[in-house]
Amino acid sequence: MELIFEIIDQSGRAHDRRRFTGDRFTIGRAFDNDLILTDPTVNPYHAVIERNEDGRILLRDLDSMNGVFIKRKQRIHGSTELVSGNEYLIGKTRVYVYTLDHPVGETIGHGNAENVIEYFDKPVILVGALVAVTLIYGVQQWLNMFSGFEWQDIANTLLIVFGSTIAATLFWVVIGRILKHEANFRKQITIILVFVIAQFLLSRVFNFVLFNTLDYVTSVVLMVVLEFVLVAALLWFNLYLATNQTATQRIRTAMIVSMVMIVLSLYTEITARSDFSESPDYVRVLSPPPYLVAATVSEVEFVSNAAGVFSDLDAD
Repeated sequence: MELIFEIIDQSGRAHDRRRFTGDRFTIGRAFDNDLILTDPTVNPYHAVIERNEDGRILLRDLDSMNGVFIKRKQRIHGSTELVSGNEYLIGKTRVYVYTLDHPVGETIGHGNAENVIEYFDKPVILVGALVAVTLIYGVQQWLNMFSGFEWQDIANTLLIVFGSTIAATLFWVVIGRILKHEANFRKQITIILVFVIAQFLLSRVFNFVLFNTLDYVTSVVLMVVLEFVLVAALLWFNLYLATNQTATQRIRTAMIVSMVMIVLSLYTEITARSDFSESPDYVRVLSPPPYLVAATVSEVEFVSNAAGVFSDLDAD
């Protein structure tokens, strides 16, 4: 008989496969076993697999201290017929046993996701993202200075942005190290930096739409939709690199977490707005004239429209 032994690590991935031919295989820590396991909870001679007179393949526990379990639940007492594809817990070591005719899963194409991920691994992309984040946030802070140039303000802003980016990257690196034994630091930080850039551009789109329409509801709806897509995409890529989830699980996890985050942010935004914030209609953020592409309202018309608001307040 010929059998394949597949040893599973703590993350659920096969880290070793061995093929044996013969009528009897011994399993244990002793060096004269066919399958040698280093797990200290395994006896020197823990179990044996052999063919009986009827031609059946049996797995027998050799009175080991910690036993042999089928699928980590049912302990074997004496012998049991070996079933191809079953998981057997030997000590604390998970072992799958297969016969040669056991079917394998379908080949899965990596699709375009892997190509995108490899694109993020290029050093030039990382450097470009670092420069872009430095420029957009540095220039924004500089444009908001009205009392003279203060390089400390720019440095503090960049420190916050890059500090948050590194913290998020380290979080996913730790998750990846635990679950997949892969760090992927460069890929993770590049993806997060691209998200930071996209987040900045999204806020500019929101301000542009609100500045030209004075329609807070429409602007927020547009912001929420784009934000949801952006956050879900970020989480999908993070999960792709750091976990062993399937494509369906990644999509579901990314959508649920994104929805929760956006609902919480919307709640904070709504409670922060005062009752007077929309009457008369105005935008709190100062923007340069090129931002305005919609028809303007004269000062006289604005004051005239606002007069009704103060009349209602006096009536109250």
